[in-house]
Amino acid sequence: MINYKKADLNELDQIIKCRMEFIREDMGPQTPETEAAIQD
Repeated sequence: MINYKKADLNELDQIIKCRMEFIREDMGPQTPETEAAIQD
């Protein structure tokens, strides 16, 4: 079973890190410019 919860703004850095790891795994390495744009 999957448990969902609302994200806390204090967890934002961890959420961004996890999302970037997913994107790299799914789409491959990104340019530094693309990564910066995604993180913004």
